[in-house]
Amino acid sequence: YQTDTASDIAADRTVEVANGMLEFLARNTQGQDIPPVSLPEGEGEVAGLIYRVQGSGPPLVLLPMQYSPSQWDSLLPRLSQSYCTITLGGPNLGAIFSLEARAKGGYLEPVRRLVAELQLQSGEKIMDVGCGPGSIDRWLAHHTGQANPIVGVDPGSYLLREARAMAQSEGLAEVLTFQEGGGESLPFPDNSFDVAMSLTAIQYVDADRMLREMRRLLGWEAE
Repeated sequence: YQTDTASDIAADRTVEVANGMLEFLARNTQGQDIPPVSLPEGEGEVAGLIYRVQGSGPPLVLLPMQYSPSQWDSLLPRLSQSYCTITLGGPNLGAIFSLEARAKGGYLEPVRRLVAELQLQSGEKIMDVGCGPGSIDRWLAHHTGQANPIVGVDPGSYLLREARAMAQSEGLAEVLTFQEGGGESLPFPDNSFDVAMSLTAIQYVDADRMLREMRRLLGWEAE
């Protein structure tokens, strides 16, 4: 089954993937005495890893599947009937790690200079189109002393889930909001933001439409 990094593999082929995994796990653990574990269900964080626990039985650790929107979600009801599933995420794993590293080392300095030129005023509302896991948004919230509400928009539900979790972990949930949406049709009324920015996202959409949408949300007259 060939796919790209953003394909929703588990959702597209739930039955086939679940059956294949369960068969593989049963075959490779046959004759082994793996003690079951029973952990409190829910979400948490330890050593920089965000985890979700579901079910009971032998532990089954699930790592991120690149940018797949629903990740393991469609498989968890089946897998957690036989295993204690521990789904891992956060800034130190998979695609999120790459995006976090790129943001901090690749274009943080240009963003810093841009923010300095903007001379942001306290309370001005900022929108980030194509926010990914919110790397720049979290930096900006700290940089401004949480004086500006920031809304990140991205079409990737997995990236947004990680963005919310990391914002919560850093105590930024009150100032950062993340919403699913595409740059060509932004789900906000006219003139609802003071600043709009986008980093490494415009090449994936119709650039003219996205720029018109950003201008609309700033209340600028179309040229």
